[in-house]
Amino acid sequence: MTTKEYLSRAYYLDMRIRSKAMQIAELETLATKVNAALSPIKVQTSKDNHKMESTVIKMTEYQEELNNDMKKLIQVKRETKEIIDTVTNDEYRVLLELRYLSSMRWEEIAVEMNYSIDHVFRLHRRALKAVKLPAA
Repeated sequence: MTTKEYLSRAYYLDMRIRSKAMQIAELETLATKVNAALSPIKVQTSKDNHKMESTVIKMTEYQEELNNDMKKLIQVKRETKEIIDTVTNDEYRVLLELRYLSSMRWEEIAVEMNYSIDHVFRLHRRALKAVKLPAA
């Protein structure tokens, strides 16, 4: 695993958490959806009586996965921070924190640090070389 891949673990885990949270919200909307009758005529239909139950079960499963991913994200961010803290150059450390702990986009980092985007990329390459990954 490269240094960049190692440091990016928190970013991708955070993206998975956001995706699962959106899926839970969609399931909640589906579970609370009320179908209004458009006609007073009653028609005998065979409804899926277990639709609500299966939706709630899916929501619970997603919520458990989300909770586990959030615990893992906290651990990964802690590990990432410890590694970034070993970098002695303050400029590199700030750049790495903005990118890998705050998940900022390159353009946002350039504005925050008051550098051109090209200079941020150069600094990033140097910063990655300054990182010492733990032995596997």
